[in-house]
Amino acid sequence: MRLPPPLQKTLRVLAALAIVAGGVWLLRFAARDLLRPVPPPRAEAPEAQVSVPAEKALDLAKEVPQTLWTTFGGLTPERSEETLPMPVAQARTEVAARLAAKGWKPLSGELPLDQTHLLALAGDEVYATPDNGFAQVSVTEDATTGGSRVRTFLLRTEGAERVDPEAAIQADGLTLLARSAARLRPERRLPRWMGALCQGHALTTRLVQRRGGAAFYLTTLTPGTPEAALARVGDAAATMGWRREPSPVDALRAVGAPTGGTATFIYRNVACNVRATPGPRTGESSLVYRFTDDEVYVRPPRKENP
Repeated sequence: MRLPPPLQKTLRVLAALAIVAGGVWLLRFAARDLLRPVPPPRAEAPEAQVSVPAEKALDLAKEVPQTLWTTFGGLTPERSEETLPMPVAQARTEVAARLAAKGWKPLSGELPLDQTHLLALAGDEVYATPDNGFAQVSVTEDATTGGSRVRTFLLRTEGAERVDPEAAIQADGLTLLARSAARLRPERRLPRWMGALCQGHALTTRLVQRRGGAAFYLTTLTPGTPEAALARVGDAAATMGWRREPSPVDALRAVGAPTGGTATFIYRNVACNVRATPGPRTGESSLVYRFTDDEVYVRPPRKENP
């Protein structure tokens, strides 16, 4: 049974928003550590003073609201995962039957062709939910148990881009992501000392916790050249009390990434590495921000000999 045309169009737009734009941008800019952490300086001699981590006055896992730990265009997805004790083929049949019983509708036949191919390669399926949200469901082999791992990525549509059913389908996911971000302005939920550095609106955000600290990634599009965009970031940073530091090449080189401008700013124990590159469209630049709360080092006070 095919979905009503208005719902088809709405869900196509939402799928473009989260899968094509959000997924690609997040995987490209935030899923990997594009900006490598700066190691602390090592002493050249036993008596030399070694820098130590700055006092952790600010904890990013507490400063960044949990609703921003993963977002696409300002929308916060819900994730779930389970393991089924059966082969992948059987698990996919089981999952499809279970979701059909819940009223979820598969959208393989409703998505634009390029997205269908993308999903087919990934072995995923997209479903429309009864409350007009949508979910991406993947079933893969679980090497640990010999069964299958089922991952569900659910994005509810509250606050999402509204679609005129009579309008032509806009399949440019990046444009839709930017529209949603401009409407919801997720960067406004950040502490002012962080959010003020954001040029444009937060297309994607992600917080990654690790032993001893956290890294928070934020991506934006902004008009102008990378140099102009970095200059605006620098002005905003200075206004909020950040100090600019040299950007070590080893810490700012992204594997396989296009060349562009970089800058590093420090605020108490938080470092912000920013990379600016030409955007996907003429006249725009893309900015990748990487905030960390465990990569600022200071020298302890020198001990005077008695």
